[in-house]
Amino acid sequence: LGDAGEGLEMADLLLALGTQMGSPSEATRLAGLAWVEALLGVALGAVLAHAPLLVPPVLTSLAAPAPAVATQAIQVLATVAEDTEQFPRVVEAVVAQFRGPRGASLLANRGAAVIRGLAARLGGQQVFCAMAAAVEGEGDLPFAATLVQALNLLLLTAPEAADLRRLLKGALAGGEGA
Repeated sequence: LGDAGEGLEMADLLLALGTQMGSPSEATRLAGLAWVEALLGVALGAVLAHAPLLVPPVLTSLAAPAPAVATQAIQVLATVAEDTEQFPRVVEAVVAQFRGPRGASLLANRGAAVIRGLAARLGGQQVFCAMAAAVEGEGDLPFAATLVQALNLLLLTAPEAADLRRLLKGALAGGEGA
């Protein structure tokens, strides 16, 4: 790929890969996601410059019938979110993906895997706090309540949230939580 994707049009490439991620074929979706992950490894800046083209098809892949596709999509999202500028955008996009009837189904079926996958790569405290902040001003109260329940359950049970649990326990024990 040369220097930061030199010699190719990254936007066109990401659009083509987005089409692959929408394929009914599991193998095609996985190949598209693998290519995106490879591009992120060799031309991170060039790919992130076109993140608005990349993130929507990756988010759609979270709801793919094949768990392997969803797992790979979570990894791609986490790689994009490792960039501090992209992190809040990815979190907002994930929260938005959980809205509505399809989103509620995604949250119920894969929400824990998505949140845990992001927390494993990006840190539990960072992910949980960002998701809590994203839902803080939510006008759709039933959606907000459902997402908060999911976050609370994961906070109490997920290994990826262990550091955050210890921090909260220490804050309560030290009187900082009062």
